[in-house]
Amino acid sequence: ASRPPPVPRHRAPRRPTRRNLRRRPRRAADRSRLVPDAVPM
Repeated sequence: ASRPPPVPRHRAPRRPTRRNLRRRPRRAADRSRLVPDAVPM
């Protein structure tokens, strides 16, 4: 029986590390909370 070539699992599409996931959205949220006072509207 002809099978499809084995799919390498370790080469899955690169997902952002948990560090990146936490750093980017959290920092953006923190800055949006802390900065608005100093940001001229």
